[in-house]
Amino acid sequence: MRSFINYIYIKNIIKILFFILLLFSPLTLNSYAEINSKKWTLNCTNAETKEGCIVAITKELKNKQVLATAYIGFGITTENKMVLVSEDDQTYKLDRSKKNIPVLFVNLPLDVDLRKLPLVVIDDAKKKIGDLIFMRCNREVGCKSMMIFNEKNIELFQKGKVLKIYCSVYGSEKPILIDFSLKGFTKAYESL
Repeated sequence: MRSFINYIYIKNIIKILFFILLLFSPLTLNSYAEINSKKWTLNCTNAETKEGCIVAITKELKNKQVLATAYIGFGITTENKMVLVSEDDQTYKLDRSKKNIPVLFVNLPLDVDLRKLPLVVIDDAKKKIGDLIFMRCNREVGCKSMMIFNEKNIELFQKGKVLKIYCSVYGSEKPILIDFSLKGFTKAYESL
């Protein structure tokens, strides 16, 4: 029974990643040019109907060139759970329900070392969120990475001051820090 539940869990993670790729790939390319701020802002592909919305912030260099972009959107997934039907017979049924899940995307600069997953931290190392997973790299967005969030992560974002991403540059031992202010995050996120 335990291996069956593990199988369902792994299958659900794969489904989540697949749906997220389908859902957000066109959105990020269309909205990327609109994201240019010092604080988190709401960006939608259709502002009137609030369709395809994300909350986002960019990190610019002194020459106004975009170094990195961080944004959070929602992915829709089907959650499969085993539900007890009869305690006497110990029978279960598979229950399926749709669920929105927050996803953090970070577009990192090209030439990051793809063998080392970037570390996500709020304020200091005591509030580690997790590691980003690389999705793809290209000249338009750099190296796109993602991490599935939960409510605890969102709460840390709302209480924190700085989102820090530690990533490695290919050929260098020392990681680089890309930091994003969390100013305006709560207001932008609540309007999603």
